[in-house]
Amino acid sequence: MTDAIAADGVAIPLTPMELDLVAAFATRAGQVIGRDELLDLAPPRGDEPFDRSIDSRITRLRRRLEKDPAKPELIKTIRGVGYLYPRR
Repeated sequence: MTDAIAADGVAIPLTPMELDLVAAFATRAGQVIGRDELLDLAPPRGDEPFDRSIDSRITRLRRRLEKDPAKPELIKTIRGVGYLYPRR
């Protein structure tokens, strides 16, 4: 695991896959990123046997990063298109 630092200075442990997703969102802040592009930018490490694996990875990342994962503010879902990390 690698630590990411939250805005409040608290270290948040992230797996390499989660860190890849964070990097993908950080380099494309303000842009909607589709599932296929996310899989290219943050490929799975190991066997992920179903086509919605990126959704599961986003859910796990939200649990670590969001104040309320049920109402995400950092990683927004754009239905039918992909995900958005808004510019701050």
